[in-house]
Amino acid sequence: MNPFETLRFAFGGLAANKVRSALTMLGVLIGVAAVIVLLAVGNGSSQAVKNSIEKLGTNALTVSSGGGFGGSRSATVTKPLTVDDARALADPATAPHVESVAPETTTSQTALYDGTSHPVSQVVGTYPAYFKASNSKVTKGDYFSSDDVLASRKVAVIGSTTATDLFGTADPVGKKMTLGGTPFTVVGVLATKGGTGFQDPDDVVIAPLPTVQNAFTGFGSLGQILVEAKSADATTDAQTEITTVLMGRHGLKDPNALDFRVSSQASLLTTQADTNKTFTVLLGAVAAISLLVGGIGI
Repeated sequence: MNPFETLRFAFGGLAANKVRSALTMLGVLIGVAAVIVLLAVGNGSSQAVKNSIEKLGTNALTVSSGGGFGGSRSATVTKPLTVDDARALADPATAPHVESVAPETTTSQTALYDGTSHPVSQVVGTYPAYFKASNSKVTKGDYFSSDDVLASRKVAVIGSTTATDLFGTADPVGKKMTLGGTPFTVVGVLATKGGTGFQDPDDVVIAPLPTVQNAFTGFGSLGQILVEAKSADATTDAQTEITTVLMGRHGLKDPNALDFRVSSQASLLTTQADTNKTFTVLLGAVAAISLLVGGIGI
């Protein structure tokens, strides 16, 4: 049978079974579309998370309480992070590769302005170094200063979501809002970062650390310490210096039994990449099953 006869026979079979042919083609189309869409979703989510992590800065390090993932999760004596720990990390004699240090304490409060109420998911008490280390840029107004921290002034920089929900179209800079019963003057509004998770990074109020401690959290332990290395290449050296300093302050001898964690954006990106590879393979497998079902129909 020559090729022309084969084609004529094939088209004749399709024409004789129009509904069956249409359903078969639909199954194949759905299978192929499922493969393309699910793989695109996997790659898209991977890129979105990567962009979100990179927004924090490639030379940022986060120090948090708790055992490290590489060893024992509990030390003999667990000590929380304190402001004194942060001051020790800022000492150029013991941590020469550290550019700046920003201790953080975090809570959530309800903000009020002119009869409008807005629950703020993240109220951060910190130092001015936080803004550069976290790549948080102001679009209106300005950051609070070191003098504001020393004087425990009730000033705040707010995120774009907080600004919109609380002040609407009005310019928030210079206006007073009540946060958890304490009046704060807005001195700046942050640029929109956007988020891919459940927590909106733009729904934030950032204020001087002693002000937040005095009004909300108390002068106890810190939530975490944000450290900026002098450069992306100095991140590994800075991480080693941080570990050495805190081990000495916390009286730890075993590097596998730490009561704190030091994580970098590079490690987060690596973990995220591995997770998304698994996620993409899973989506591809589900889509391939759809394609197989369509192929069986042929």
